[in-house]
Amino acid sequence: MKELTKARKFDLVERWFNRMAKGTVDEDSTTAFNGLMLAYYKEKLYDDVMNIYDKMKADLVPHDLTSFCIALSALRDSGNLQGALDLYATLQEQGVALDMKAYSIVFDTMGKAGKVWEAASLFSEMQKQGLQPDKVAYNSLIHAFAKAKMFEQAELVFEDAIVQKIPLDPVVFFTVIKMYADARMPTKAHTVLLMLKNYRVKAPEYAYQTVINTYARASYFSEAVSVYKDMRHSGCNVRGVTYASMIKVYASMKDEQAAETIFKEMVKNGFDKNVVAYCTLIDLHSKMGKIEKAVSRFSEMKKANCHLNTWVYNIMIEMYGRLGKLDDALDYYKEMIAHRVFPDNVTCSSLIMAASRAGQHDKAIQLFDTVRSTGITLDAVLVATLINAFIKSERVVDLEGLVLDAQKAGVQIDRRMYRTILNAFLDANLPEKVNWFENFMKS
Repeated sequence: MKELTKARKFDLVERWFNRMAKGTVDEDSTTAFNGLMLAYYKEKLYDDVMNIYDKMKADLVPHDLTSFCIALSALRDSGNLQGALDLYATLQEQGVALDMKAYSIVFDTMGKAGKVWEAASLFSEMQKQGLQPDKVAYNSLIHAFAKAKMFEQAELVFEDAIVQKIPLDPVVFFTVIKMYADARMPTKAHTVLLMLKNYRVKAPEYAYQTVINTYARASYFSEAVSVYKDMRHSGCNVRGVTYASMIKVYASMKDEQAAETIFKEMVKNGFDKNVVAYCTLIDLHSKMGKIEKAVSRFSEMKKANCHLNTWVYNIMIEMYGRLGKLDDALDYYKEMIAHRVFPDNVTCSSLIMAASRAGQHDKAIQLFDTVRSTGITLDAVLVATLINAFIKSERVVDLEGLVLDAQKAGVQIDRRMYRTILNAFLDANLPEKVNWFENFMKS
């Protein structure tokens, strides 16, 4: 028999439904309605499903559990979660006994609607009735608890599913991995990742990357490297985002050679426009005093047409700032402005530091006034740098204005700043400023 077209299938179902609907309202009529509803549901014609369901009610055709399940599924899949929950409430009022399939649909709906405690209550109800919740119930409840940041409850249900040997969907494992990552629990996230092997599921790159980043945030760099090696051994494809993560890991370990090896492989595999990777490596060269390498890598980044952002310009400006090479720092600042890359507080403090270390304290203050017009606000680092610049440029009297500006910006004068400013006023023989400052700090 030739395969029926979709149009032919609908024609047959509708003819069958019309023929059955002409007779007495009986079980066969319910079957006819259910058959048409199911046909529409499979084609994702959810409005048509509900039209047939409403016609059943209007014609007083008895509903059975199949009718309810199809209607529930249609409402859920169309995004009308409240409508699905209202229909479930009707089932409860009518005392309809649910089977496992119906429970699964309700669980999934509650989970998507964020009805976490209702789902948990239904879960307990099933267990009291002697029904063993299936994987859909476990999947939905774990997802719901994790989404609601209720980690303890999600963990309990997940552990119960493992004990009960429930064949959870792989996506649930990824949800739990992310949950532990958000909770800064890298060891548990790693344990769940390893569980996937028992389910013969090949973990995707983002699962490995999540665990790597979680270990890295906790400064467990050796563990992050171990997970990366497992990832490579598993045959999982590595993309730019994971290469960048590993470059950051090796940079944190001050392992320049390993970071460069990963970088070369990344570029070889076509991921030569990864901003994070370039910035991290340039920063590593800079902090290790490899100035020529940092400059060369910056040039590579430009040649690759990689996006030059505030971060990378700050690295270069800060590098020359530490060396007191103001002209070089200013060259990168001018290039930054020319490329319409906006400076931030780090840019400002780095330029001021460069000027101060070059002994050009007046220039440091002038630079602050210049970049301040771009909308930069004071922070603690900038205030501390400016205090030093005002003192070195013998503009101690102007410290009062800086203190008031810091107050407006919400920057608290700490103990070290307090002693520096007070001593500056005393050394300059400004008793009225000393009194003002002490009263200001008391208030």
